[in-house]
Parts: sequence; structure tokens; C-alpha cells
Amino acid sequence: KEELAKRRRTPAFKAAVIAALRAELFAEQIAVLDDPTPRIAMCCSRRAGKSEVAARMLAIALIEAKHNEYVMFAARTLLRARQIIFGLMEKINDDYGLGWRMSAHLGQIVTEDGGCFMLLGVDDANSTEKVRGSKYRLAFLDESATYEALLERLVVACLEPGTIDMKPRGRIVLAGSPG
Repeated sequence: KEELAKRRRTPAFKAAVIAALRAELFAEQIAVLDDPTPRIAMCCSRRAGKSEVAARMLAIALIEAKHNEYVMFAARTLLRARQIIFGLMEKINDDYGLGWRMSAHLGQIVTEDGGCFMLLGVDDANSTEKVRGSKYRLAFLDESATYEALLERLVVACLEPGTIDMKPRGRIVLAGSPG
């Protein structure tokens, strides 16, 4: 187990997993993944593959995350966030033997390098405050139009300051289907 844990921390292992995660995506998803800008808006039809690209973006960010760096996925409610993404993250962890400590109940993942994943339900003003103060490598906000009244506060006041400390700067992705 110790030897496997050492291998998982090597750049070669991480690069191989990232390459495999990228290989499962189609061209438009790769374009989002490779977009160098710190802010991305994805306006897609239903069944366009947003959750699949989200899971891979989140996994790659977690693989690259160092101690106490956060990766976050948000949806209208915590239950919905868990339903959309947590199973996909569990599958990635199992398929690639990443050794992440996963807690579906809490909606948290911790990597061997100390990177942290969290789920967020954006259902009231207090929920936006839960992300304040952490460093964010990636924040993926799914169906962001459903919490439009809270979106500016969440992005500008709570998440954006946490992306500035990252080198390169952390990313915020707003995704959704048009109404």
C-alpha cells in the first residue's frame, strides 16, 4: 500500500491519469478543459455532456491540488450536487486507483496530497458564505441560472478572492442550459 501511495504521487502517474481522463472527452469538451481563461461560461443544451466534462475538470484539478487547495462543485441544493457529480467522482477514483478518501455523506474528498473537494448547495445567502476564506483551484457552478439571485455574491465576494492566490490563477466555471 505504501508503494502504491508513493507511485500515485509521482508526476508520471498523475500525467497518465490526466491523459486518460482527457481521452474520454470529445472535441468541444477538450476545448473547455484547455481554455486558459480563469472564468468560463458554458451554455449548453441538456445532455450535452456538462457533467462528464465537470467530473474530469474536477478530477484533474484534484490530482494537481496541493495541501489545503480546494476544488468545489455547486448546484441548487446539496442533494442535487451530490446526485449530479459524486458518483462520477467515485467512479474516477475507483477506475484509476487514485486513493482518494471519499465521504458521500459529507460530500467531501481528500487526496493523498491534501487537496480537498467539496459539494455546495446554493439555496440561501448563508450557503454562499461556506466557501469564503479557502483557496480554490477550481469552482464549478452547475445550472447556475437556478441560483441567479445569489450568483454575484457567491462568485465576486466569496469565490473570486480565493482564486487569486493560486498560481496559475484558480478557475470558476458557470454552466447551465438556457431557459
